[in-house]
Amino acid sequence: MRRKPKSFTKESISRRVAKEHDLSLDEARALMNTVVASMVETLSGGETVKISGLATFSVVERGPRRYRNPRTGEYFNAPAKSVVRVNTSKVLEDKVAELPA
Repeated sequence: MRRKPKSFTKESISRRVAKEHDLSLDEARALMNTVVASMVETLSGGETVKISGLATFSVVERGPRRYRNPRTGEYFNAPAKSVVRVNTSKVLEDKVAELPA
């Protein structure tokens, strides 16, 4: 049976930052929340967030689309919406490609 990998969450990042930088867990959580809030605010303002060696986050507009419910075959229209697009860096892609299968 294949084991499901653990997720790397905000909490686990906070714990790691606290441990590696001699901060309290509350300080590390506050730092993590500030980083995430800053990213959300920047993206909400229509700007791009680039984290070198990791990814570039940007907001793109999706046009209205026509979807089909596969169970019923019924078609419906979905409105236009804004979505976050994540483009991974070449460095990250190369590191992941080196991982064993």
